[in-house]
Amino acid sequence: IAVALCPQRSPQRSELAPLRAVLETMRRWLHAIVAAVAAAVSFPSVRPKPTKTVLRSKQPVAQKPDDYARDIYQAIKRDDWPAALQAYQHARRARARLPTNCYNGILNGLAKRADGDACASVFEDMRVLSVEPTEASRTALAKAHALNGDGDKALEALRGGSDWTPKLRTYAPVLTCLFSSGRVDDALRVWREMVSKSVRPSGELIVAAVVAIDDDHTLATFLGGLG
Repeated sequence: IAVALCPQRSPQRSELAPLRAVLETMRRWLHAIVAAVAAAVSFPSVRPKPTKTVLRSKQPVAQKPDDYARDIYQAIKRDDWPAALQAYQHARRARARLPTNCYNGILNGLAKRADGDACASVFEDMRVLSVEPTEASRTALAKAHALNGDGDKALEALRGGSDWTPKLRTYAPVLTCLFSSGRVDDALRVWREMVSKSVRPSGELIVAAVVAIDDDHTLATFLGGLG
């Protein structure tokens, strides 16, 4: 009887077979993990990083009174009246208390343009902010009303306040307004007031008075008072 000779497995090798299978499985898992990590490092996520939004205030930085005054002075110096008036309006809206000379610059500009109502508004701003008008302030107000032909308001401005002394530049536009509008009696009262304060009239004012006075007796009295 022929007997087939087959190699017999070693008992020790048979016991190691399950262990090898486990190790092989673990090796495959390890390779898979390493491959996944490598892919993540090579191709980072395209998700944008969160950014912090900072909200900034769009409100302009508040100016100081000196800044408004500088803008007004510079505009007046370069004879840019619209810019000067705009700068004053900005200061007015901000309720900034300006130097008296700054108000006088605006008042003089308005007086040249015979804008008595606007001058009166500036005076009101000064009153609200406790800024004391000077002779130049009151002269500009009187001049503005006089050039506008409003003799009553010009007289009111001339007699407003008690702690100032009008000058010839204050009286001249008021007198011219009164004489040219035929209000001789009012003009002569202002004239006597002016002379009593040792303010000497100009030649132009004397001519205006002589032209306006149509009563011979009044004219003789006036000329006699000139000395």
